[in-house]
Amino acid sequence: MLDVDPVAAEATRRKVYDMLVAEKILVQGFHYPFPAVGHVEKYGTGYREVLVNWSPTI
Repeated sequence: MLDVDPVAAEATRRKVYDMLVAEKILVQGFHYPFPAVGHVEKYGTGYREVLVNWSPTI
């Protein structure tokens, strides 16, 4: 709704998500549960976030 050019916005998001997947870059999200980090992976025709499990022993 807030994108001025929705087609370009989707293309940009997919480009960023593809980079996150290819380079296995950790992402941080304030709305994620503690420890608030995870990575993005391909899921069907889209993407999904896989959160990192937290362990106090590492």
